[in-house]
Amino acid sequence: MKVLFKLVFLLTFFFPNKVFSHVFMVKKQPRNVFVKVLLDQRNSKFLSKIRIESENPFYLETPYSIRKMLIKNKKMDVKIEDNKLKIPIKKNNKNNLKIINSNELRIHAKDFSIKLNGTPYQGIIILKIIPKENKLFIINKLQLDDYIYSVLVSEIYQTWPHEMQKVQAVVSRTYAIYHMKVNKNRKKRLPYDIKKSNFHQRYNGFHTYDHLKEAIEETKGLIITHNNKIALAMFDACCGSIIPAKMDNLDFKKAPYLARKKSCKFCKNYSLYKWKRIISIDEFLKRLKENINITSKIVGCGKLLRIFVTKKNAAGIVKQVKLICSKKNIILSGNQIWDSMKNKILSLNFSINKQGDKIVINGKGFGHQIGLCQRGARELVNRGWDFKNIINFYYPGTNFSKLQYAEV
Repeated sequence: MKVLFKLVFLLTFFFPNKVFSHVFMVKKQPRNVFVKVLLDQRNSKFLSKIRIESENPFYLETPYSIRKMLIKNKKMDVKIEDNKLKIPIKKNNKNNLKIINSNELRIHAKDFSIKLNGTPYQGIIILKIIPKENKLFIINKLQLDDYIYSVLVSEIYQTWPHEMQKVQAVVSRTYAIYHMKVNKNRKKRLPYDIKKSNFHQRYNGFHTYDHLKEAIEETKGLIITHNNKIALAMFDACCGSIIPAKMDNLDFKKAPYLARKKSCKFCKNYSLYKWKRIISIDEFLKRLKENINITSKIVGCGKLLRIFVTKKNAAGIVKQVKLICSKKNIILSGNQIWDSMKNKILSLNFSINKQGDKIVINGKGFGHQIGLCQRGARELVNRGWDFKNIINFYYPGTNFSKLQYAEV
């Protein structure tokens, strides 16, 4: 190895215009790739408190720390006040206190998880304030494989077949790396790479289902690519047999592998393949008014007389809904209805009608219905498909690549 580095040094010294970076693109496993997950975002202008706990002493550092500070207490409260993070620390085991004031704190316990407001996390907890924006970011920075290990429990069930765990491991790893690359290429980077919610993919901290580590190890560093670029590996719970290629809300030129032309009918035995929801008219209008993006349209509409879908795309996705009211008529987009009716409307493939004093919604699928259909994939595992064939079905035209250090 020393000979290799000497050779590279000599080549770059005598031939500075040549590019030898590919020498380092060896196919090592990405053991030191870290992802930054946004756990929460708050207004930092107002007083609040964050409880940090650990079974063992933990370490604290700021961006300006020369060395890490050992905190022997198993509990610590971080106060947010005047756009500063404040922690009282005992000096020399005496009662006199030193107050640490900083815009950023990093907290971690070596080889142990840390509890943040009661939830355990591996890696480092980063508390970062941007004073000009009055924003506090609570971030968990951890190794990529540890993150994927936790995501498996949040996105699918730990009791699902091993081959399905491998499918989700590859898809979730690819999805995370894609967003890490997006953030890396921003002119103004965000302090995090990916969110913990359904906006990206669900992540609920550390768990102890150790058998899931086998899926991580057996797919170590494996990602989905298209034309030598990392794929946007979108996924949802149930596609409802929709044909994604018929959708018109995605730029398929950038991601042709999401324009699947074959219908997935493998999820049809799932309980939410078809669903029905009933909600009172009063509750329906209340939820619409609470959506600040459409409040002005709903206020003063009077009594709701009729409601129906007026426009769908070729895939069956609702584009427009019309409300006929006693005082005015209202046109809303399918997304505006969906955003207002979380936990009621499960996908944009639905019909909606007024029946008496109720609103009746019938739909198919659960999620955005693009990319991997988790329930369909699980059925394919039951039929004997392996993880690579399943991924090739849901992301046609893609390849498998090994993650390399230089890619992240």
